[in-house]
Amino acid sequence: MENQEVSKKELKQLSRLRQRADSDPDDQFAVYELVESLVKMGETQEAIKRSRELVKIADISPVVLEAVARFFVDEKLLEEAVFCYERLAALQPKRALSHYCLGRVFQQMGQTA
Repeated sequence: MENQEVSKKELKQLSRLRQRADSDPDDQFAVYELVESLVKMGETQEAIKRSRELVKIADISPVVLEAVARFFVDEKLLEEAVFCYERLAALQPKRALSHYCLGRVFQQMGQTA
């Protein structure tokens, strides 16, 4: 773990989440639940790896995609956040938030949309 103490109960829960996500990598909600737990427990690198795999799911839920995009922004993985927000904008072209967030990420990168 990365500088955090974790209880046996949390480790057991994390183990169950890993098992669930590994048994069905296309279960995007299970994988994202694992990502959230990994972040809370300080396992950022594994969370990033799992998130990268998650965004490859063809029929990813916009809710999950948006959450992963926010995670990438938080981790300063801006190119990956752009990919997610562009995909989200294509899935929901009338939803202004994804376009706004995409513009904000481009600003952080020093580019314009």
